[in-house]
Amino acid sequence: KYLEMLKQLKDMDELTKKQIEEEINGLETSVQSEHAKAIEYLKHTFKLPWDKEESEVWDVDNAKKVLETSHYGLKSTKQRIMEFIAKNRRVKTKKGLILLLTGPPGVGKTTVAESIAKCLKRPHVTISMSGQTD
Repeated sequence: KYLEMLKQLKDMDELTKKQIEEEINGLETSVQSEHAKAIEYLKHTFKLPWDKEESEVWDVDNAKKVLETSHYGLKSTKQRIMEFIAKNRRVKTKKGLILLLTGPPGVGKTTVAESIAKCLKRPHVTISMSGQTD
């Protein structure tokens, strides 16, 4: 079932396809707890819009306006996001475009992520990782 779904994806690079294929092949040998995690991983993977490409908007002024409107305080967090946007506007690369937001529940990680998506005019999806240890 998953191998068929993988074959239908045309716009995925070969390295990613190979990684997903290894994950699919590992389903047969995995123990029950890992099997459930692998199935969940594959479900999320196949939900991703592999055939769509969003335009990039690295507008620092818009980002500053959005962040100031949506969050009070958080000066160092907002500064780091602004640096991220400014750097990627200058460099124009898709490599290394990961921001990791950490902290205890209720500190605003999700709302900050939503604001970043608004700054970049990109869609936002929240995938809860609560309880994950690996």
